[in-house]
Amino acid sequence: MRAFLDANVMIPARWRDILLTLAEADIYTPLWSSLCLEEMNRHLPESMTAADRKFLFKMMNEAFPGALVEWPEIVDVSVHLQINEKDRRIVGAALWGHADVLLTNDRDLRDELFASRLIDVQSMPEFIAYAISTNPSVARRALIAMVRRRWGVSSTSTESAIVSRLQAYFQRQGWSPSGL
Repeated sequence: MRAFLDANVMIPARWRDILLTLAEADIYTPLWSSLCLEEMNRHLPESMTAADRKFLFKMMNEAFPGALVEWPEIVDVSVHLQINEKDRRIVGAALWGHADVLLTNDRDLRDELFASRLIDVQSMPEFIAYAISTNPSVARRALIAMVRRRWGVSSTSTESAIVSRLQAYFQRQGWSPSGL
């Protein structure tokens, strides 16, 4: 599955960790555009230095060399007629990248895409639940390793303690993936 990631799902660090971890585990193939990275850059915490931001984007693009969709910005007439001006470039890049789904938490964009049927659209809870369910054992191993590396968990924490922490985080976010 190829998923185009809107900037709003990559701005929160833990969301980005989860999404990129599942992509690294070959649960799905991520896509994004330079426009998404620019928007993400504008909304990352001010405490994040310019050098850290540049490093983040460099690492993302190196880890997923096919993720960056270089869209020629020629908008399809159907996109132009059905999608608001602010989001046309996102939808156009997703279509150009042959995404199966556009992942966004922008409710207005999701509503427009549901109505237009140009591309499947999902919110974070829907996408995470689906992604984990496609290969629960691989997702579980990848997410446990991510929590150990990135979320300040003691190296002596058991897998069940880490899974409980992940499930608690998912619950706080309003997500309910099964299979962990």
